[in-house]
Amino acid sequence: AVLAQVLWPQEDAYVQCSASKLCRFAAAMQNEAVKPLRDHPTKTIDEEPARLSAGAAEQAARAHHAAAALRARKAKETKELELLRQKKAARRQLRSQYATRLQAHTRGWLTRRHFARGAAADEESRRSQQRANMAPVASSARLREQLAGLQLQLHDMEYRTEDRVMAIHKLQAWWRSVLASRVLWVMRLADKICAVDNQMNAAVLRLQAWFRMKPEQFRNRSAIFAEAALRHQKLMYEMERLVKVVVVLQRGFRRRKQQRGVRQSEEHPCVIQTSPTQAKPQNEPVLIDSWKPGGI
Repeated sequence: AVLAQVLWPQEDAYVQCSASKLCRFAAAMQNEAVKPLRDHPTKTIDEEPARLSAGAAEQAARAHHAAAALRARKAKETKELELLRQKKAARRQLRSQYATRLQAHTRGWLTRRHFARGAAADEESRRSQQRANMAPVASSARLREQLAGLQLQLHDMEYRTEDRVMAIHKLQAWWRSVLASRVLWVMRLADKICAVDNQMNAAVLRLQAWFRMKPEQFRNRSAIFAEAALRHQKLMYEMERLVKVVVVLQRGFRRRKQQRGVRQSEEHPCVIQTSPTQAKPQNEPVLIDSWKPGGI
């Protein structure tokens, strides 16, 4: 207890509690030092000083250790007290800041309310003045609305429902004619495109046929020439037959005509009058077409 009072003489409840704890700790150490003497009585006088000196050294070491622990505890408690004081000071400062901010907000709100009331009164007076100034304008706007309504009523009186229906029908007919003309134009364009497409397809087919014909014609030209000669020969044979038939018909027709003229001249010699220049001798033989092609 004396050691605690020497090392830490402050008058504080926490310090007094620590001193009492230290006193109890010293009493416990003393009992532990005396306990071996009670448990093991000395056998001889010579062993007692050595034992006492060993116990005293051990007790001094323990006291030194206790003093070191006490100093460490004191430093720790000092730090904790300092931290506690700092926290208290920070809380007081923070409380002061919050109070100052709250006061500032309250004063600002009061100031703004005061000025806002004045501004609201000024705005209300300005609006009332503006409404008073706009009264003639509003009356003129109302008059324009009434005139527009009157114009609509007059229009409804002049144009009846039947007129509206007729106008609607005319608009529908006009729009349908526009659509029909557009459709007709599209159909004509489609027909032209189809015609051009067909023409191009025909031209393509002709070109393909010509390009495909040339190699075949070059490859089979001997057969083609032979077929052409045979066809020409057959054509000449047909023409010759036709000429023979025509010649036969001409011979028969001319012969009959000449025979009829000869019979008429023999039966009626005075009927036929001829000019002096065209007169033919009586003994001149009558020529009959006797030409015939070869082979007949």
